[in-house]
Amino acid sequence: MNTAPDRHRLLAQQVVEVIGERYSDPGVSVRDVACSIGVSERQVRRVLDAGLTSFREELLKRRMEQAAELLVGSTFLISKVARLAGYESAPAFAAAFKRYYGVPPVEWRVSCGGPRRAGGPTGAFYKPAERARARRRGRRSPYRRTALTAGDDAVLLAKIDEARARLAARENGAGRPRAFSLGELAAETFKTK
Repeated sequence: MNTAPDRHRLLAQQVVEVIGERYSDPGVSVRDVACSIGVSERQVRRVLDAGLTSFREELLKRRMEQAAELLVGSTFLISKVARLAGYESAPAFAAAFKRYYGVPPVEWRVSCGGPRRAGGPTGAFYKPAERARARRRGRRSPYRRTALTAGDDAVLLAKIDEARARLAARENGAGRPRAFSLGELAAETFKTK
């Protein structure tokens, strides 16, 4: 025969399981959990109170545990980790994470051996390091273009004028110069011979 403590323990386990399944939903509420289990909101609150916790505390605990795992075990951006942990905005997530663990998410990631920056298939993680190495060695960075000088500017303007004249000289079939787009002008200016 089921006793009251057994029912409470079973219900508490069900509540924690449902929170574990639905924590990534930013709008999850006590009502949602209660409906999933088939009990009243008041019953859910009573069971959690008996376990010396609350719905918010249990939800926050689950979200922070998942966020900590994602920060160390993935290269996801902080904003993606925030969404996966059930937060709609990265700043709200970062503030909650700092309140819970005492350090911001990026510091947590680095202190636990995760990557400092998230880098995806574009290699964005490596480019700043390569630029820094090039600067230390006194070389030009492979990813930065130098600004145009006054002489470069004059050469470029001359090329644009020549391209504009070539395009204007072309006729449209009615004996009149044809109109051309900015894209055509750019293509004509920078075409290789």
